[in-house]
Amino acid sequence: MRLWMTVLLVTLTALACEEDLPPAVATNLGQVCDASFDRGRDERNYEIKHRVSFEAYPAFPRSIMMNDTAIINAYPLPNRRGQPIRVSFKVGSGKNRLAKPVENYSDADFKLFDFEGNAVAFNQKVRLEGTRGGSKADNSCYTAVEKIIVP
Repeated sequence: MRLWMTVLLVTLTALACEEDLPPAVATNLGQVCDASFDRGRDERNYEIKHRVSFEAYPAFPRSIMMNDTAIINAYPLPNRRGQPIRVSFKVGSGKNRLAKPVENYSDADFKLFDFEGNAVAFNQKVRLEGTRGGSKADNSCYTAVEKIIVP
């Protein structure tokens, strides 16, 4: 009986901790930074208002500042072609993460992990889902990626 109660308590706690995310709005990369997606959270930072989903080719910028997250570029076309936007990934080797690059990295070191944990290489198209942050007005637009899908 005690084991059953412990399992039930752990399960309920885990479910209560999951964040209920609204569905992502499918858009193209060129519209992700549109002003209609500004202010992804309310004044108290409680509710996610704008989640977006778009296809892109993520790539390392010239330099990366990172800790547990990293901001890199996402392009509309392979080989860094087109106007990029900024995307933020959690860093690590688990699902929906960016592998931490080595010092003096190159494109060969680029690796993401999709929502199933499969490796995604440089110049591979992905669908990114995440919360749109920043604003168009001050050019601070970025998307905090929560899910990486290989189409």
